[in-house]
Amino acid sequence: MADLTVMVPLLTLCAAALFGISANTARAGLRHINSRVGAIISIGSTVGCYLLTSPLWMRTEDWANPALLIFAAFGLVHPWLSRYMAYEANRRVGATISATFEANSPLFTAALAMIFLNEQLTLLLALGTLMTVAGIGWVYWNREIAASIMRAAALLALGAMVLRALLIFVTKIGLAGMPNPVMGAFAAYSVSLVCALGFHFTNAGGAAIPVMRSSGPWFLLTGALTATGTFCLFTALLHGQVVVVSPILAAYPLFTLLTARLFTAERLGGRSVTGVVVTVVGVALVSFASGYEN
Repeated sequence: MADLTVMVPLLTLCAAALFGISANTARAGLRHINSRVGAIISIGSTVGCYLLTSPLWMRTEDWANPALLIFAAFGLVHPWLSRYMAYEANRRVGATISATFEANSPLFTAALAMIFLNEQLTLLLALGTLMTVAGIGWVYWNREIAASIMRAAALLALGAMVLRALLIFVTKIGLAGMPNPVMGAFAAYSVSLVCALGFHFTNAGGAAIPVMRSSGPWFLLTGALTATGTFCLFTALLHGQVVVVSPILAAYPLFTLLTARLFTAERLGGRSVTGVVVTVVGVALVSFASGYEN
């Protein structure tokens, strides 16, 4: 149990770091490729990573497991639709508003977990969750958001947030019936790839997908980072509670910020430092609470 107490927060933090870094690689790719094509390349890259490693995790009996249908059904909307919405929101209203919406996903996910999974949100977990949300919001919030929030494009960021919050909830249910995290991720991403390709060819008239041209390699890297991050996330959900995993994962915009500043050699301002400290304390409280409860 002690090992799980350490493993679950650590795996979730690794997932947050990988997702945070992938937001910057996707941002680089969006300079020359539209959101729809970028989503296809990155999802295809993720599926390719899982196929290459399939001898390590694929089991014949899982193909007949009814729980596989849960992941496949959710793949009809995630990740292709949520990723397209997130990329498009990033392009239209910028990363600031998108990240602010994303920061609120643990509140929605925790509510679902308490209502449908009978998980308990203790005072310490609630405090850690609120501090994580507040820290991310403090880092990314600015005066322009109040005016920009009413733009139609902001709904894309809200939609992406809801779908990503549902991902954690649905994954937890699916893993209860099929405890194979990679198989679940593979099913969801494979179905999503088919949906994304169908949507593209229906709307683009069969236009070619520039996988190795323009910014294609950036999205290939994004997909590889996402494949590893999703494995870490699903494994954490297999062994841990949603109310623990969700707020730690919500710290991923900090990694987006920190890696962006690292590559641009910019210094963090006082507001950013304060937000980082508050978020780190929130994540630490959630991690401590998970161990205390166990």
